[in-house]
Amino acid sequence: MATKLTRPQPLDYRMWGAMLQGISQTSLKAQTISELKSALQQIYDDLPQTTINKDINDFHKRLNACASVGVGHFEHMI
Repeated sequence: MATKLTRPQPLDYRMWGAMLQGISQTSLKAQTISELKSALQQIYDDLPQTTINKDINDFHKRLNACASVGVGHFEHMI
């Protein structure tokens, strides 16, 4: 049960995708977990608010589609 609670949701995947892209584009390579955390925090802090807003809006669309179906698949509605 715990694994289900910790799985990333669609919004998480998008944010991590943007952050991974940021990490791959940086010239500094983290040598420690602390350095990696700092680098990821900086990348997150630098994300444009419009990107974050779009991700939130897209997530709301997904939630609404899920709620309207009730039970079953809803990906075709997005």
